[in-house]
Amino acid sequence: MENCGERLELLGRCQSACSNFGAGEVLSAPSKARLCTWAEEEVGTVGGEPPMGLDYGFLGKVSHASSRACSPSARSTQAPLCDPGSLVPVHGFLEDRRRGEPALADVYALDSSPLGRGSYGEVIGASHRRTGARRAVKSVGKAGLRRYVKDVSGFVRREVDILRVVDHPNIVRLYEAFEDDATVYLILELCEGGDLLERVTVARERLPEREVALLLLQMLSAVQHLYLRGIVHRDLKPENFLFTRREPSREPLPPELAPVKLIDFGLSRRLTFEAGMRMTPKIGTAEYMAPEAFTGRVKPVLADRADMWSLGVVLHVIFIGHFPSPRLAELSLEEYFALPCWGRVSPQGRDLLAQLLQPDPAQRPSVTQALQHPWLAAAAAGAAAPRAAFLAGLPAAVRSFAWAPDLRRLALAAAARELDDRELLAVREAFRELELECR
Repeated sequence: MENCGERLELLGRCQSACSNFGAGEVLSAPSKARLCTWAEEEVGTVGGEPPMGLDYGFLGKVSHASSRACSPSARSTQAPLCDPGSLVPVHGFLEDRRRGEPALADVYALDSSPLGRGSYGEVIGASHRRTGARRAVKSVGKAGLRRYVKDVSGFVRREVDILRVVDHPNIVRLYEAFEDDATVYLILELCEGGDLLERVTVARERLPEREVALLLLQMLSAVQHLYLRGIVHRDLKPENFLFTRREPSREPLPPELAPVKLIDFGLSRRLTFEAGMRMTPKIGTAEYMAPEAFTGRVKPVLADRADMWSLGVVLHVIFIGHFPSPRLAELSLEEYFALPCWGRVSPQGRDLLAQLLQPDPAQRPSVTQALQHPWLAAAAAGAAAPRAAFLAGLPAAVRSFAWAPDLRRLALAAAARELDDRELLAVREAFRELELECR
């Protein structure tokens, strides 16, 4: 029991330190290194700033052997039931290649025509042969990708590794991946509701601000999930937010119940304390790129703020239908938002947008700070609350899961990954309610 107490104390100090750091307290790298375990890809310093890590995902990991004497209250400090990403199989990837592994065609029946095409691949619908479940297959041709990157396998594997460890209602889900000599295939959640850009541009009327705020809440929630795992997306734009399904009664407006999902993690990076390479300059889509990213001066300690600028541009597009004017660089923010085109946007909406579009990344809010803005808080307060009956049974369900045998919990975790978005509606609503309570 004494060892359990020590581990709980360590976990508490680690969580407290990381929480204080997120709120603005600067901790020394040695202090953090003593508290937390950090891994992932290396990012070096820029302009003398110390490198930083954001991956809080492995706090409190201990061995099974040393945890047998722990009380139930210490169960959260045990090693996870399964390693992050272990429920997402990869077939044919380099070191994972084994004889007898299934090929893509053995598991999925591909549709005859693609859903979309890109610079080095395409996305096509597919049906799981055994269950009939519908999926989206993103195929990446190695020959085409080789024109853009040197290490093709490493580039694609980075996206796979990131998608394997994220699990959030507003991030597209990766089910499995395949690789052969010519192509890498990512089996993803099928999103059939169109992208955010399409929904904003086809609507003749401006979206009500409350709906805009609820959309931004979902986008920020996805980015916060990445941030807490040490991940920056680096290509946030309306085309990379897809709705899971259409709602005919709402056409051409965006769906009201179907969630929006962040996709395309090809340019994403994971941050650590370790020294190494600089953040790659000019990564992303130019229209949504933060000033410091465009000039190649992203500091690792503020790397997430480039994503916040990108979300500011997305919000700008939703509000008035076009990118920020070149006058944004010429005028003060007060002068820019005093232009006539902003007369229809509320002062609180303009205030949040002005914060996101601060030229100095240090002056931009973090994702957690943005989520606490009064404009978003007011919209969240008016959103439909989860069903009372569902919430009433939630604590008992959580306790039941926590006390269940490992095999049952593992089976439930695996089954949960296969649920359709419609089946997860009540869970998603409760998830958002808990997020609001725990910020």
